[in-house]
Amino acid sequence: MVSGAPAHERCIFVNPVPEYLLDSDVWKLRLCHSNGLHRSACGLLLPYAWLIRSKSDIRIAHDTGLLPTDIKFDTWTAFIADFTAHVDTHSLHQVEPRYGYGKLWLTRLNTLYLFGAAGFSLRNLVHSFFERKFGRILAVFVYITVVLSAMQVALATERFQNDTSIQAFSYGVALMAVGLVLGAISIMLLPWWSLF
Repeated sequence: MVSGAPAHERCIFVNPVPEYLLDSDVWKLRLCHSNGLHRSACGLLLPYAWLIRSKSDIRIAHDTGLLPTDIKFDTWTAFIADFTAHVDTHSLHQVEPRYGYGKLWLTRLNTLYLFGAAGFSLRNLVHSFFERKFGRILAVFVYITVVLSAMQVALATERFQNDTSIQAFSYGVALMAVGLVLGAISIMLLPWWSLF
């Protein structure tokens, strides 16, 4: 978990196991007769085989609704043993290739949506940028403010009032901070101005 990140970036969302994947008749009558369906079903079930491996895992799976409560540990282990006997968990050649890429973070899915399904536009680009980066930009402004305030206090003391090297340094930092802030504001206002 990443501290300070939004909740959807700190959590992993896992869907419940589709109950039809736990039915051996569905496997025999439907899934095993179609290579594409079988590969997709194997890819969908494999993460649960890796995720639920002990009695404590199955208790958590029951408590969180990942597995139906009528599936006991012995039933689960027998089912997964049979499943892994038919699926090579190392090469994954019986698994649909799209399941080899892992999960996508919600922020990445949102970005893909903004640039894909929602259609690419300058408005979507600006919205995505400000949604993600505005907090960081604001934090940088706060740090600049703190540094400039500390330098102002230091220059007000008798020790540094007549020190020309500290005053020159402070003057340079202040000009650099003003330039950085004005540049950042200009960069932020330019896309907004073009949108409106």
